[in-house]
Amino acid sequence: MLSVLQGIIKEEKPDGVPIPVMLAGFTDACQFSKLGIQDYGFLPAAMPPGFSWERAIHSTDERIPVEALDFGVRAMYKTLIQFGA
Repeated sequence: MLSVLQGIIKEEKPDGVPIPVMLAGFTDACQFSKLGIQDYGFLPAAMPPGFSWERAIHSTDERIPVEALDFGVRAMYKTLIQFGA
């Protein structure tokens, strides 16, 4: 699974480096796990150099650059196609 997600990131951004990040928060993953569904919390976003994402995510002025969102949408689409087929 991890190699597939890394491959999708590299396909969209060959010079990108996929990194794991732990964010505090709550998801519905605990409900899915009770049903036997594994959750990975995949949130692809190619942040531009110098963007302080740790100050922008889950803050009063929560935001990401449009380019990062566009990258994430493409990567999520490829992920859904890969695992939905």
